[in-house]
Amino acid sequence: MKQRLLSAIQNLSIRHKMTLLIMLICGIGLVASSLAFVIREAHGIRAAEKEDLASLAEIIGKNCAAALMFSDSKAARETLVALSAKSTIRAAYVLDGADRLFARYLSVAKGAGKFPLEMPAAPAPPHLSPAVLQKIRSEADSLPGLPGYFGITKPVVWDGQQVGTVVLLSDMSVFISHLRWTLVSTLVILAGSFLLIYWLSSRLQRLISDPVLFLSDTMKRVSREKDYSIRVVRQTDDELGELMSGFNAMLEHIELRDDQLEEVNRSLERRVAEAVAELRRKDQMLVQQNRQAAMGEMISNIAHQWRQPLNVVGGIVQNIQLSYESGHLDRESLEFEVREAMDAILYMSRTIDDFRNFFRPGKDKAVFSLNQVVATSLELVGASLRNSGIAIDLEQEGEVSAEGYDNEYSQVLLNIINNAKDALLAHGGDDPRIRIRVFGDNGHSVVTVRDNGGGIPDSILPKIFDPYFTTKEPGKGTGIGLCMSKVIIEQNMGGKLTACTVDGGAEFRIELISAVT
Repeated sequence: MKQRLLSAIQNLSIRHKMTLLIMLICGIGLVASSLAFVIREAHGIRAAEKEDLASLAEIIGKNCAAALMFSDSKAARETLVALSAKSTIRAAYVLDGADRLFARYLSVAKGAGKFPLEMPAAPAPPHLSPAVLQKIRSEADSLPGLPGYFGITKPVVWDGQQVGTVVLLSDMSVFISHLRWTLVSTLVILAGSFLLIYWLSSRLQRLISDPVLFLSDTMKRVSREKDYSIRVVRQTDDELGELMSGFNAMLEHIELRDDQLEEVNRSLERRVAEAVAELRRKDQMLVQQNRQAAMGEMISNIAHQWRQPLNVVGGIVQNIQLSYESGHLDRESLEFEVREAMDAILYMSRTIDDFRNFFRPGKDKAVFSLNQVVATSLELVGASLRNSGIAIDLEQEGEVSAEGYDNEYSQVLLNIINNAKDALLAHGGDDPRIRIRVFGDNGHSVVTVRDNGGGIPDSILPKIFDPYFTTKEPGKGTGIGLCMSKVIIEQNMGGKLTACTVDGGAEFRIELISAVT
């Protein structure tokens, strides 16, 4: 309960908190002062009542002094009867010098019979209860058996000697009436004071809450609009004014920082754009260099492919000349030599078509046969490999297909085969050999190219796909072939190109997702 109350107070607005705080402080002061006033009034009323009672007892004592001296109890009773005019007197007793009852008066008002102060079993003449008499003489506020009554005793003196005692008992009706009126008037004043305090606090709290709420609204506006150029108008020169100035200074700092960040972002964007442009330029250079290197390799392959057909054509021309000079050239032999020459020329023409198709870029992805691409690639480089004394082992495990760009795949395959050829020629082994394997593996179409040229050292294996990295002699390698091959397989076709050293040779593994046929 206490926690919920504190939580409810904490969640109040600052206006309500300030109003509640002012009312609480003023209310505590008012209640404390009102309580002190009521207590003071109660003591004052009681003192006045006892003073009046003492004065009345002294008058009665003077009037009963002669009666006590002459033992005239009738005169004393007549004196006490005059107390009936005072409604608050409930009982009066005149005692002789031995505290024996000399005369008494009991009020005839309702409830008077409740005040038999004489001891019921006492012998005549009756005596008052010693305990009650002792309480009365000690001026106690409450009497045994008679709560809520005032009691007072006054000695009766005659010629300087005490001849008796007057005892008066008064109820508290006047005291209670005065006290009730005091309480009612105090509560009315308290209620009016609380209303006045609420009215004043609801207006005075604005001196603090209005600047704070204005600052809060400005902060919300800045947060909502993201506009740090907004400023708070300073309204006071106190701590709240200092807070507003500090808030403005913070906004200025944030605005300056945002301007600097915006400028940095613009500069960064320019630098990124320039870097991207430079990377694109370098990529274009890489592509161009790779294409030129590939063209150089293809020209070399064309030379190897055409050497045998040209030799054949040259031999046919020489045969025709020799037959003509010897006179043995007839129509049948001429037609045979022409057919042989045309077959060689057609072979060379098909070779030109194969190289032209190799450099024609594919526009759209399509399903192609890896077996066919490998066969075509080997036709292009087969003569060059045979002239270099390199054997080729081809192992195919069924028909394997994938989706991508077949010409670009051929470029990758030729790059790897040419690198294997260079490695084998540099290694100088007894039986240089390239093994190509085509197979499927868990939903992937795989081609591996392995040589026995000594493998790739572990120190350079992580770098072989980096641009411009090469282990060849200057002028013999650009260092971009494997880099472009990795880009083609992994970025353009979504596959994977890896390399490792296996059984004393390098193995390159090309993986593509198998085509669904």
